[in-house]
Amino acid sequence: MRAVRRMSSAVAVVLATLLATAAVAVADDPPAWATPHRGGAETGASSTTSSAGSNSGGGEVISTSSGGSGRGGGGSGQQCYLIPYLPGTGPAVQPGETAYEQVCPSSLVSLGATAAVILGPGGPPAGAPVVIDPALLAEEARNRLTLDDPVVRLNPAEDQVVQLTSWLWLEGGWAEQSASASAGPVTSTVTATPQRVRWSMGDGEEVVCDGPGTPYEPRFADTPAATDCSYTYRHSSAGQPGDAYPVTVTVEYGLTWAAAGAPGGGDLGVVEQSSTLPVRVSELQALVQ
Repeated sequence: MRAVRRMSSAVAVVLATLLATAAVAVADDPPAWATPHRGGAETGASSTTSSAGSNSGGGEVISTSSGGSGRGGGGSGQQCYLIPYLPGTGPAVQPGETAYEQVCPSSLVSLGATAAVILGPGGPPAGAPVVIDPALLAEEARNRLTLDDPVVRLNPAEDQVVQLTSWLWLEGGWAEQSASASAGPVTSTVTATPQRVRWSMGDGEEVVCDGPGTPYEPRFADTPAATDCSYTYRHSSAGQPGDAYPVTVTVEYGLTWAAAGAPGGGDLGVVEQSSTLPVRVSELQALVQ
């Protein structure tokens, strides 16, 4: 089992701070870090009433004040969260600004009515709600994801034989796998789905199979077509290091992510997991009398 990749130190510090501060507490009143202000946004943050993930349609503008009692603001220990809007959604912003959905515990049951908060350069001021980025959580989940090594099987079970079809299949390492990371009300889950297997046969040839292959059974001995993943060696492995071909089997996984408790999700590309094993290939000699 190996981790897909490691998270950068900068991301690790940000996420550790986020996880340490994202405790949920009940709150129904607006946080003390923001006070009503009419006539447009000032430096810091502004807020207008909006539906989650939709464009802002105006309303009361709120800008930051110097009040508040700790992260999330509010003398009653309330806690709200700022969640970035998905690209192409949310209110219009100026260069250097970022739009967030402000979600408070009273609206966590359903992401219905929320507040659209616009922050300028520098991010949230002191006492503002905790920022939870589902994409950042997805990156952490991806780093937590481990993929099983392919468990390789061939038939014949011992040495392969020149001009005899070898069955190829995986006994393990072909399964959907996932990992998650959470902060406050948001959880991002990364899922790896196996797509195909590449068999590098060690003699310069490669076989690509769309699935894990079919386990060999004696009843298939006379029907090579019963498998959809096979290879026929043309030369013995004599003279190779260890008198064996190094066969490398690589499973390609498609990565996707999805968020719960906030909008977010998408495609993360392809990752691979490999195993290598030595395979001896013998050449049968006919006896002529």
